[in-house]
Amino acid sequence: EEGRQIRAFPLEKSGGDADVVAMMIKNAKGVWELMQVETPADFGSHFLDILEPNIGDLIRKEIPCAPSYMKVSFEMEKGALVPLPQ
Repeated sequence: EEGRQIRAFPLEKSGGDADVVAMMIKNAKGVWELMQVETPADFGSHFLDILEPNIGDLIRKEIPCAPSYMKVSFEMEKGALVPLPQ
């Protein structure tokens, strides 16, 4: 549902421009949960700017066998919304 707030996270004061604030993790029961992430903001204007090492390190923390370098591609339109599972 567009425009529905599910959860709010406070942002730390930082000199960085791009920050990871949450991530989805599948719990032991197989249910996806939105978890707050507390890492310092970094410089960049888009999540791709902080893919490595910021996001990659979070992924490797949860999935130790994940590749040492993330190579991704996304087809997105500027201003697009991505629905998250409920």
